[in-house]
Amino acid sequence: MSRSWQITFIDFDDIQNPLLGAGSAIATFEMCKRFVKKGHSVEVISSKFPGSKDGYHDGILYTHIGVSSKYLRLNNIAFFFALPLRVRKIRADIIVESFAAPISTLFSPLFTKIPVIAFSDIFNAEEFSKKYHLPFHWIEHFGCRFYRYMIALTESMRQKMMKYNPTIRAEVIPYGVDEIYMHNKTNDGLYALCLSRIDIYQKGFDLLLDAISKSVKKLNITIIIAGIGNNKEIKKLNTLIKKMQLENTVMYVGKVSGQKKLDLISGARFGICASRFETFGISVLEFLASAKPIVCFNIDGLQWLPENTALKAEPFSETSLSKVLVQMSEQNNLRQKYSVNARHFAADFSWDKIVMKYEDFFDEILRLEKRHA
Repeated sequence: MSRSWQITFIDFDDIQNPLLGAGSAIATFEMCKRFVKKGHSVEVISSKFPGSKDGYHDGILYTHIGVSSKYLRLNNIAFFFALPLRVRKIRADIIVESFAAPISTLFSPLFTKIPVIAFSDIFNAEEFSKKYHLPFHWIEHFGCRFYRYMIALTESMRQKMMKYNPTIRAEVIPYGVDEIYMHNKTNDGLYALCLSRIDIYQKGFDLLLDAISKSVKKLNITIIIAGIGNNKEIKKLNTLIKKMQLENTVMYVGKVSGQKKLDLISGARFGICASRFETFGISVLEFLASAKPIVCFNIDGLQWLPENTALKAEPFSETSLSKVLVQMSEQNNLRQKYSVNARHFAADFSWDKIVMKYEDFFDEILRLEKRHA
């Protein structure tokens, strides 16, 4: 890299958004603050939310568009329709567009001559089509043809994009993890932990609670669920817990961050991810870096997760998930072995290494653009 760049990230989410603040926002922030430290100028364009303010955060300029209502879907729609005009005003060397639910693509390349990189943070329109009974996957398929470059979190995401757009230059670069998790002390506590945005369907909480109810007499631990979501989804979760009479086994503790989050991970026996679909699963990587094995479904979005770090249940089988929950809870030797493997595997995912891969890809793109100018 011979000079500093102006980089713009388009990400609907923001780490300070009380309605979301999910893994994608954390990833964007972690990457961007490292770009700033390396001398680059970085702007993040996000959706407005109640109390949102434009300004600098750790050297990153956050600007917001759309409407700042308390309704996430309304904000999402407003962001989508406000984005074309905002993209036209961007002055940067490169743009990274984080795909967003439910249609993935935001069509940014149609509104600028600046090279746009599609980032597959969300690339599951088919699943959202099933959930809402609308043809979102048609829009995803159509929109993907307009991109020349892509960063895919996994090889399966890269292959999916190549089917839509065979001429795209796509690079696989996963999420990273903060070094603080690699040094997080580990204790074998009396609970398992699920760190997740509260979305009953996507994150599979209905399946998880069914699995727990099938094994409640065998499980000798508490299951703690931590994360934020809209009030409707949180109410659904609490209702399901009460309906299944799991109040003495399952605890929902709301949003956790900072030292409280580190301590909660540190004391967990293992991490849980019951998602129906994921593009990667950043909380899974945080568990691994903290030497915590994983219980999850064997889904495409978690194929990157090695077998010697996780017990994977048959997709969407509550009975299978119930069995692996009990197995991971009871088998101390298995957990200890998987814990060592987990931290060793996560060592290759430091954010510093990931950002270097981004810089290499940016440099390649800008050289290609200059050659074809």
